[in-house]
Amino acid sequence: MATLIPGWTQLKALATPLTAGEAHLAAYLERDLGPEWEVYLQPFLNGTRPDVVALHPTRGALILEVKDWNLDLYRWPQGEGRWRVRSAGGEARIANPFGKADHYRENVLRFLVPEVGALVREQGWGALGMVRVGVYFHQATQAQVRQLTAGRVHGAVWQLGHDSLTPGAALRWLGGEGRVPEQFAPLLRAWLNPPAHALEQVAPLRLCRAQENIAQPKAGFMRVRGVAGSGKSLVLAARAARVALAGGRVLVVSFNITLWHLLRDGVRRAGGAAALGNVVFNHFHGLARDLSNESGLSWQECGDDPAELIRRAATLLGVRYDAVLIDEAQDMEDAWGEALMELVTDGGQLLAACDDLQNVYGRPAGWLSAARFGRWRELRSSVRLHDTVVRLANDFASAFLPGVGLMAESDQPMLPLGAPEFRWQDQAGRETALLGAVERVRELIRAGAQPTDIAVLLPDHRLGLEFVERLETLGIRVNHVFTEDQDDKRQKFAFWMGDARLKACTVQSFKGWEARHIVAVLDMPGQASPQHAMIAYTAITRAQGSLTILNLCGHFRGFGQGARELALQAG
Repeated sequence: MATLIPGWTQLKALATPLTAGEAHLAAYLERDLGPEWEVYLQPFLNGTRPDVVALHPTRGALILEVKDWNLDLYRWPQGEGRWRVRSAGGEARIANPFGKADHYRENVLRFLVPEVGALVREQGWGALGMVRVGVYFHQATQAQVRQLTAGRVHGAVWQLGHDSLTPGAALRWLGGEGRVPEQFAPLLRAWLNPPAHALEQVAPLRLCRAQENIAQPKAGFMRVRGVAGSGKSLVLAARAARVALAGGRVLVVSFNITLWHLLRDGVRRAGGAAALGNVVFNHFHGLARDLSNESGLSWQECGDDPAELIRRAATLLGVRYDAVLIDEAQDMEDAWGEALMELVTDGGQLLAACDDLQNVYGRPAGWLSAARFGRWRELRSSVRLHDTVVRLANDFASAFLPGVGLMAESDQPMLPLGAPEFRWQDQAGRETALLGAVERVRELIRAGAQPTDIAVLLPDHRLGLEFVERLETLGIRVNHVFTEDQDDKRQKFAFWMGDARLKACTVQSFKGWEARHIVAVLDMPGQASPQHAMIAYTAITRAQGSLTILNLCGHFRGFGQGARELALQAG
């Protein structure tokens, strides 16, 4: 028999009891699957709650939506994505349950388990077979379901009726043995069922006094600005963990798709896995998509406005959080920030952390007003960057961003990485810069650097793809975000710092991260602007150790002499 989580005793005590269909399907799966299976009922999956998730260590996962619907009342008009249901009050549109199930699958592989989601990029959508999905209609036969869907459901998505639950059938709903990487089940299990204790062998967060003052949970709205390397993300993670361990519901959100992995690691370090069960991690547009899927509201109904979608969906679902914590808050448009503020419960708290010098999207951040947030709290000490990097960044900001943001007042490196190496080279053209980036990577590896410690920051997807192709021709594997179709986000969902490969992305995608060795190509078209300087500043402040800048921007030419002088001083 399979293991049910939670067990029947706990299930009977749920505030929202299982429906007849959910209970029937749970009993069937418990009986039909072997002891190596785990069957989760209404699990908390980063803020969403699929009805049933079955997990096997080598065959992958099965996610099932359960509907106790009388299908005589439902129809699915041709050409429409949503279904319609009849009631005494007339006909209403509702979410497509098959679309909802498929959203859970893509969320798992493209967002929650990026270590395995990388296979989706490398193998194509066929890798989605690691997670199978379907919808079980408890009051219908399989034939009735197929008659309603009329061939509009992909063959890989199961359409199940009550007569589908025959002995041995459940095994056919999963993929074959051996297709799933061994790390998949433990990683997904950590989302489905975080341990109930917080005693884990992880490096704890150590906060200085200024950080600790901000990390303490407190009702109301707070805005924090800090210099690069001041530990804003770690402070935010520590506060999230404390609220979560006290039983509060927490939303941790950023604009950057690639940043949330760092934030989740920080929460785990601060509070152990026990804290993760009360925290939802997302990027802004991902939050909108998840709420859309849960509420049945479409983007079109909300004018393709993610802020309006979040407002309306949260109201329909009753979604509110005791704490909303926003990293890189300067990236948020005003309407987005205001929508996030509305998600805070009465008496709750919101913390917005930002750095004016890293406003690479040029957004006004008017929502972070003194009238709403009061005075700025400040983190002026860079505890992550080497002191020479801090001086270089300050010199750059003074030259190209005078009067913008905070300058680091002290520089006490968190990691004793030794004296760093700096190179600033003005380049004649993109091909020269590309060759320089490739050669610098080869030089670092020959000197003993591990690929996982190297990050190469490129200005656009076209140059990024050329760089990746040249490196992989040399046998150097790369985890990157680049694609010819920039609407395809698979690369970004699979991009995470724990991957053993060399990292390559844009400066914007690397905001919030850092690496031992940074190689950055700067090439911003058009006239020089403060936004261009902020992109360059952000690239400089990603380096924990060696920093190589290959500069194509005429406005910044000649700054390299100062970098060379700093390098000589550091040596």
